[in-house]
Amino acid sequence: MKKEVKLYKTTSVSFATEPDAVFFVKGVNETVVRTYVTTSDGQAIPLKDLSGGGSGSGIQFLASEDSSINITGTATSKNIQVSSALQTLINSALQANDPISSLLNDSNFITLADVPTFNPSDYDLSDFTNNSTNPFVKQSNITNGTTNLGYTASSTNGVVTSDTGSDATIPLADNTNAGLLSPAEKSKIATAIQPSDLGTVATSNDYNDLDNIPSSFSPSAHTHVEADITDLDKYTQSEVDTLLGGKFNNPTGNNTQYLDGVGVPRTIDAIPTDGSNNAVSSNGVFDALTSKENTIIAGNTSQFYRGDKTFQTLDKTAVGLSNVDNTSDSNKPISIATQTALNTKQKDLFNFYTKEGFLFHEDFLGNPGTSTFSASYGLIPAISGAGATCVPTTSYPNRTNQQGVLQLGTGTTATGSSNIRLGDNNAGSIYTGNGEITMQCFYNVQTLSTITERFYEIIGFMTGANFANTNTISFTYDEGGIGNYGSASANWKCITRVSPTTTATITTVPVVASQWYVLKIVINSLGNSISFFIDNVLVATHTTNIPNLITPRIAKIKTIGTTNRNSFLDYVIIQQIYATPRTL
Repeated sequence: MKKEVKLYKTTSVSFATEPDAVFFVKGVNETVVRTYVTTSDGQAIPLKDLSGGGSGSGIQFLASEDSSINITGTATSKNIQVSSALQTLINSALQANDPISSLLNDSNFITLADVPTFNPSDYDLSDFTNNSTNPFVKQSNITNGTTNLGYTASSTNGVVTSDTGSDATIPLADNTNAGLLSPAEKSKIATAIQPSDLGTVATSNDYNDLDNIPSSFSPSAHTHVEADITDLDKYTQSEVDTLLGGKFNNPTGNNTQYLDGVGVPRTIDAIPTDGSNNAVSSNGVFDALTSKENTIIAGNTSQFYRGDKTFQTLDKTAVGLSNVDNTSDSNKPISIATQTALNTKQKDLFNFYTKEGFLFHEDFLGNPGTSTFSASYGLIPAISGAGATCVPTTSYPNRTNQQGVLQLGTGTTATGSSNIRLGDNNAGSIYTGNGEITMQCFYNVQTLSTITERFYEIIGFMTGANFANTNTISFTYDEGGIGNYGSASANWKCITRVSPTTTATITTVPVVASQWYVLKIVINSLGNSISFFIDNVLVATHTTNIPNLITPRIAKIKTIGTTNRNSFLDYVIIQQIYATPRTL
């Protein structure tokens, strides 16, 4: 049967008591390592004694399981050689003078239980130094000794001297710690009343028998409450306060002043002064009243007090309105000048059209055609794709006070379109910079653009048949950003473009399905500034990329999806006022 064998290194075979172990023994002054094997009952047997010497049963068989020991020889003579690894392990084990902290807590070695409890009172530590060979001595081993003590006195302290130890200084006493009595304090005691003096006084009842008694005694500071004083003619504090109540302090004024109600000296004013609280002399009052108006004798409620100090009747003549009549609004006639101006209005309207500008207005009354209306309206319709429409209709959302409405439908073609224009398809019809131009319309997008049914809209001025890349001054609705007029947005956008450069403003006004919007564009007289209005509110102003030749145009263009999408136009008005009227 194989057994696990423990290996130990020690300095004496007397420590080899662990059963079933191998001990390598090397004395402190020895150079040879002797090997012992312990039996199951802890008997140490040298390996050379294979007959089982001692009280143990002997070694019956030797074997090396891990090749750490090489065993050779006969049954009665064995050579045992340790491997280099085992030799290194042995050499790294406990050596002489090793620190205790490197010890394993195995049997036969020092443990914490072997160290006695340390009691400082058992040892004399006064001579301990880092190089002391034996600094600790038990008190029980200290022999009795003697020392000679002396004492050196002075006026400030006392010193106890020792011929074998350190001297000790005793200080004077203070208010906190005990100590020696100073010479000055001793002198005070010597001149004070002595006990014998007190004895003499006790029998004679005469304090003159005391030595060094002071001739007088100064009382120490102290207080008494008012109730303790019974023989003093006095007023109490409350009585004094009552008597002084309401009295003035000593006045600090002069003989030309007077005291007011709170005891403050005041100057007497010679004449009344605005903002002053001082009294006024009688002469001053008299002089002031002399220049005042006498008492006014009252008139009646239909009169007023005129600047000449007389009462006059209050009527229209008095207030300078003698030509005013109390006539109701419905009976008031117009003036001759107004009537003259009205008589010339028809003539002025004719003058406006022929000289001062033009006005174009279309309200799309009637229902001519099924897909497009007649060009006789003045506007030219155009559609593209199956089912596309550009015709007046009476069927549209949110109808209020609208007589004629144009429907622009994309039809069922993915690229269907519907548009109207005033002028040539490619060339512009109106020049900018010749006077202020205004275009206004009332517009409704029935269904919004989506990713599956996408379209964009242009409302304003443009030139060219290519909707996406044309010169323009317009509003756009371009949810998908496909019209080449700036980024995508669900809000109304304001565009000015001179191809290929665009100025775009995304407004804060969203396009809401089936909602009517008043869209107005104003081009200033010089043609260098564009104002955009939505529902009569200014939403953008552009001063860049403004074309100088434009055509009024409104278009709806489909790009994705085959479902018809409609927009509605209630009216369109275009007006220009020439900067310089025409000469006829």
